[in-house]
Amino acid sequence: MCLLIFQYRVVPEAPLLVGFNREEFFGRPAWPPRKVQDSPRVMCGIDRRAKGTWLGVNEHRLLVAVTNRLKARLPDAPRSRGLLCRDLLATRSCEAAIALAQTELAGNRYAGVNLICADPQRAAVVYGDDRIEVEDIQPGLHVITNDRLDDPSDPRQALARSLINRQPPASAEQFIEISRGVLATPSRPDGRPGIVLRADDRGTVSSTLIAVTSAAESARYLYASGPPDDHPYADLSHWLRDVLAGK
Repeated sequence: MCLLIFQYRVVPEAPLLVGFNREEFFGRPAWPPRKVQDSPRVMCGIDRRAKGTWLGVNEHRLLVAVTNRLKARLPDAPRSRGLLCRDLLATRSCEAAIALAQTELAGNRYAGVNLICADPQRAAVVYGDDRIEVEDIQPGLHVITNDRLDDPSDPRQALARSLINRQPPASAEQFIEISRGVLATPSRPDGRPGIVLRADDRGTVSSTLIAVTSAAESARYLYASGPPDDHPYADLSHWLRDVLAGK
């Protein structure tokens, strides 16, 4: 149950601010984020089994993320949702990504999925279960896991939102510092889930903080290669800056 925190068009110089905890089986390895293609330039992590991604940014300031979603009518041999995420990152805008997502999902080739597509002009979630629905994302703070955006019945979404709203971030750096702490929140003593998840065979396997900024030289990309409550974030900002600058 991946969790994504998204602050959209609140900070003028950083329209896309994202914190993302990836949950996956511990035995499923991944390559850490890097520049992976040249046309367009894309930065993302890569799942070593299916070669897809869970989150990425391209040179057009298009950000795409994927979380799982329940679906009753599953295809016999579903295509990787991470590969679809990479396909969307090859487009030039949120509009184009949404259109491609709708076309791809219409063929019932995938298991259930939420596709978060955003650029500085538009942001939306494409819900892909037994029907396809597009929900536009308005400016503000949003959270999504494996159901709908800002689902009031999801305790982890509610926890993440309440922790951030204690001191609403007014800059990219504040968002990163506050979200770093939120994404590292462990399970609570009363047994209720925290933000970091741990089970016998799966849980939080990585964490990412991204600031897509108007000026390429101030973009930020931090990545923890494990649960962020006990793994440090590496600063990979130089690669994202190169991608946004078209290098």
